[in-house]
Amino acid sequence: MRAYEKEHDWNEFYADKSRRLFNEAWQSCWHDHLEDGLPMYSHWGRIDDLRFEPPHELAPEVSRDNTPIKETMYRQTDATMDAERNEWARAQFGYEVCQCNYHVQPPGGIVFLHTDLHGPLSRLIKSENIRGSTLLKRCYVVNLTDWHPGQAWMMHDQSYQGWRKGDVMSLPWYVPHSTVNSHNTESAHRLVITGFIKA
Repeated sequence: MRAYEKEHDWNEFYADKSRRLFNEAWQSCWHDHLEDGLPMYSHWGRIDDLRFEPPHELAPEVSRDNTPIKETMYRQTDATMDAERNEWARAQFGYEVCQCNYHVQPPGGIVFLHTDLHGPLSRLIKSENIRGSTLLKRCYVVNLTDWHPGQAWMMHDQSYQGWRKGDVMSLPWYVPHSTVNSHNTESAHRLVITGFIKA
């Protein structure tokens, strides 16, 4: 059995304050993923009817201090896990529970390479006694604007570009990823949705 086929309990990841369990698990999955030559992402499909208002306030601690241009986000918090866009995402993708963030990446915006632990989602499944199996974890990116040259997601030796509004991309929970918007004038708007689908 490959590491990415094994089941892990997300609650155990989050309870381990050292992050050793999380780091060991995603690194093992990532190692086997690379060894097996699997794609970094996949095209889920398209959604045509998208009506979401963009954020207007900068959420705290979204961008690192050394990021040239700060990113704006409607960041999911513990108090907003029942937001309208979460209800939409649960119905659209079959989630039992999820967090749905609205990102706006302005020209010059960078999100450095990382893997996500998703604090609000992790606290929610703990409080509602939901066993967050990594085999049921799904990560989707819903593009709310057309792609422009200079905008990209980067995952190892592959990049995701050329999207149209409504295109949906998915990636495994353990794949390190980064994003950039080096276009001169156009921002990239997207929903980044992560959660656990119904068993």
